[in-house]
Amino acid sequence: MEDVEQLLRQLHWQKTNEELQLAKEKLKELPEHQMSLLVLPLLDKALWDNAAELLIEMGYPRIKPILYEVLTWLQDINWPGSIRISEFLVAVGEPLVPYIKRAFTKSESDWNYWIITYVISKWEKGVMGKLSQDLLELAKGFDYDSAHIEALRLLVREELVEESKIKQIIDSKKLEDRNQDYFEDLIEIEQMLNCK
Repeated sequence: MEDVEQLLRQLHWQKTNEELQLAKEKLKELPEHQMSLLVLPLLDKALWDNAAELLIEMGYPRIKPILYEVLTWLQDINWPGSIRISEFLVAVGEPLVPYIKRAFTKSESDWNYWIITYVISKWEKGVMGKLSQDLLELAKGFDYDSAHIEALRLLVREELVEESKIKQIIDSKKLEDRNQDYFEDLIEIEQMLNCK
């Protein structure tokens, strides 16, 4: 196989379609131990859109060995390729659950926020339910990226945990000064709960 770095450079958004397709075909043959090179290639952000597209074309289960690394693409939804990767991860579904559980342990609230809003919230309730305890733990916590609020909102909307637990969390959060900026969100979530 040609030099992998050279092939990766062919994923640049300014390359011709012919150059791009040729590079993609060769990169699809990467051995498992080199597949992580396709995730957010360090050479240049201008490669990221086409690298994302390539991973999607490779599909699941081919990319299963690097699924956690692919999930890291959502650390910033503004990164090139992130939206397409999030849509792909929604389609992967349940096999992604253990990797999301792992991501939630990293305490990166912005990453958690993007995972909740761009992946978990788009899943069927049955798959979401496999993360209900993880979402509950996030909802109990606090962060400045609104992951705890989105986790709480999702738990209420999908009725993933007992109403009494949600009420306790909301009441507790309303008493904490650090949640002052989220008070309107908490009232809205409380109203959602009361409408159930």
